[in-house]
Amino acid sequence: MILHPPFLKRGITLTPSLILLPRWAKGNAPYLAHEQWHQKQLRVNGIFTFWRKYLFDKGFRMQAEIEAYQAQITAGASIYSCATQLSNGYG
Repeated sequence: MILHPPFLKRGITLTPSLILLPRWAKGNAPYLAHEQWHQKQLRVNGIFTFWRKYLFDKGFRMQAEIEAYQAQITAGASIYSCATQLSNGYG
């Protein structure tokens, strides 16, 4: 399920079946591909393990985001834009 809450500024995948995307991202296939990659990661790791590692293990979080941005680029996003977002948001 994909929801578009009005207050959201960035996307987040909460569970393997729930993605929250900002309204500006409706129809943005690369952005959706990024979040769908996180769905796969949640399924593989399990919800609690994924979130524990994502929140408390910087190396795990960085690897999760690198993979998701690779999916986003494959879906048509700018490499430069993704690299900038990755370098500014996940230290």
